[in-house]
Amino acid sequence: MITNLDSTAIASEENLQKNPTIQELLKREADASRQIAQQLADKKQECGKNKRKWQEYLQENGITERDANKRIKLVRLPLVLWQVGTIMALQLVTPMMEPVRDYFTATGDKVTQEAVQAKMDDAKLMRKMERELMAQEEEVSVWKLDKNGRRYWESGKSYDQEAGVVLEELVKETGKLPQTIISEALLLMVDGGVSVERLVDDKILNGDDTAELRSQESGLREGQATGVRSQTAFISGA
Repeated sequence: MITNLDSTAIASEENLQKNPTIQELLKREADASRQIAQQLADKKQECGKNKRKWQEYLQENGITERDANKRIKLVRLPLVLWQVGTIMALQLVTPMMEPVRDYFTATGDKVTQEAVQAKMDDAKLMRKMERELMAQEEEVSVWKLDKNGRRYWESGKSYDQEAGVVLEELVKETGKLPQTIISEALLLMVDGGVSVERLVDDKILNGDDTAELRSQESGLREGQATGVRSQTAFISGA
């Protein structure tokens, strides 16, 4: 015989199945995501070095390799953190979030999206501060090494539109590489009487002493009124 209590319990369960709460849906999502991640990880291990077999499996299941690789990483996510949902879980498996994973695993603090997000924000802020500190400590240098250990220099990006147009015309007219033209221009500027000390002077770099700089560069600026072609002839030695 079914008691009233049993009837109430059954009705409550049936209602939950028809109208699940957000918490229940998140739990279902977490269970499904764990199963998908584990199945993908097992299949990839089974395929081993047979990439064709792995690709065929992904195509059959309508999953991209990028998505599959992301989900496979979820296998190592501590069980306690699965309840935050798949989207946040995918963020938690990144290397930067290792302190967050360790914190909730070790402390046993209550896991909610708000609590996890706060710790994630702290981790991002700490990483930003570390990068800024490293940037301050590193000496600025134009010198780098290529894969063969040879030393070279580069100036980095420049958004000077006018200079870029001039450089482009010089490349077309002389057939030289941009870095060659810049190198020759720098050396010619110094040979023309502009000292390195003057070049690094704040006033010149800030454009506050343009007249004086142009006066010292008169040899280099000869023919400036004729435009870019005269600058080309000057640098190419024509």
